[in-house]
Amino acid sequence: MLSRRPGGAPRSRRRNLTVAIRVAIYVTAAVMFFMLRGRVDWGLLAHRVSTTSATADSTLTIGGIDVAPLLADAMIRRYADDYPKLRIRRRPGTTVQALQDLVDGKADAAFLARPPSAADQAAFRKSSGDTAIWYPIALGALLVVAEPTSADSSVTLAELKARAFSEPVPGRRLYAVDRNAGMWDAIAARLGGAPEAKPGTYFLANEDSVLRYALADRGAMGIISVFPLRRPLSAYGARALAVQKRPDTLAVRADNVTLATSGYPLWCYAYLACARRGSMQGGSFLTYVTGPRGQRQVEATAYLPAKKILREIVITRPAAGK
Repeated sequence: MLSRRPGGAPRSRRRNLTVAIRVAIYVTAAVMFFMLRGRVDWGLLAHRVSTTSATADSTLTIGGIDVAPLLADAMIRRYADDYPKLRIRRRPGTTVQALQDLVDGKADAAFLARPPSAADQAAFRKSSGDTAIWYPIALGALLVVAEPTSADSSVTLAELKARAFSEPVPGRRLYAVDRNAGMWDAIAARLGGAPEAKPGTYFLANEDSVLRYALADRGAMGIISVFPLRRPLSAYGARALAVQKRPDTLAVRADNVTLATSGYPLWCYAYLACARRGSMQGGSFLTYVTGPRGQRQVEATAYLPAKKILREIVITRPAAGK
């Protein structure tokens, strides 16, 4: 029979307890290190922990549907397939209305044509002490449109900039959608102008109005985003012009290849936003759309996913280093 040293069992238990305490300390230290290294938003973490989990029969309200109606329809339809008991409500409006809906708590998430500005974030903080988070979700073209019988088949960026920011001249007018829609920031950025500068552009209510005026005004052009369009451009009786970066470069037409490789110089993003400490439903939808599965769904539409834009590659005949 084996003999046991007196007091051996208590000493063994104490030793095991000491090891367990040390392991717990090491694990806690490692967790704290990685959390601090990742700059965790502790307020947001506390909010998420204290917020009731989204249930299968909860409601998700999405604003800014008019920013990108076809893209919004596709993403909402796919999301609803995954959560059939989720009630999804849509609120119309462009960027300014969508941001207001987020500030007022009338929308859990919203599509935007531009990121929230400093003034928008200030409105969030004043209303609720919160701020907005947003991500680009899709890439699309800014189209320069003209009547089908126009003598111009292409236009340079310099010509567009002159029309956009100089005094308007009959026969050389440029039409664009009202600044509140949010797309003017992208147009100004692509043309090298300041969004707040006094433009010579004629601003109209929506894309339909821009197309109508550009078709009726001989020599005029319109500039619109593809995202708000619900029908192909040909259905409006208009055509898109090719664009030259400089007079000595080739004119390039917009398509997914020229957009992805930066060959076509006029582009814009569609964004999705929600309040940083908003509802679980809004955060979940934002996570889905910006994640791999959501971006694959964007790829299945007529637009390019924001996370899969190709880099421009320059190929030369001589071998590298020679």
